[in-house]
Amino acid sequence: MKNSEAQLQALSQAWSDTKAEEIAARNKRIAIEDEIIAVAGSKEEGTETITLDSGVKIKITGKIIYKADNLDEVVLITRSLPDQFRAYKVETKLDESKIKKIRMYQPALWRELAMHITAKPAKTSVVVVPVDGEDDGL
Repeated sequence: MKNSEAQLQALSQAWSDTKAEEIAARNKRIAIEDEIIAVAGSKEEGTETITLDSGVKIKITGKIIYKADNLDEVVLITRSLPDQFRAYKVETKLDESKIKKIRMYQPALWRELAMHITAKPAKTSVVVVPVDGEDDGL
C-alpha cells in the first residue's frame, strides 16, 4: 500500500506541475495571438488569410456570438415570417439523465432503445486538489 501511496504522490505532483505548464503555455499562446491580431487586424465577422513570403499562412477569424435575452419575443416576432427570416430553431436532443434512469430502472425499455443509441465511455476525469484544499484550476 505504501508503494502505491508514493506513486500517487509523485504522479499527483507531476500532474500539478504539468497542469501549471499547460496553463502558462495557453496564456502565452493567447498573448501571441493578441499580438498577431494587433499587427494584422481582424474582421468583425469572417476569416482573413495572410500568406507570408515564407509560405506560412495565418488565418484570423472574427465572430460575433448572438444570444437571445428574451427568446419568446424573438419567436413571437419572427414565427410568421418565411423560414429564412425565422431567427430561431427548434432542436431535439437526447435527454441523457432520462436515458440513464431508463437504463437503470426500465431494462426492457432500455433494450428496445439501446438498438438506436450509441453509448460509449467518456474520458475519465482527474482533478488533483493541493494540500491547501483549494481547487485553483491546477
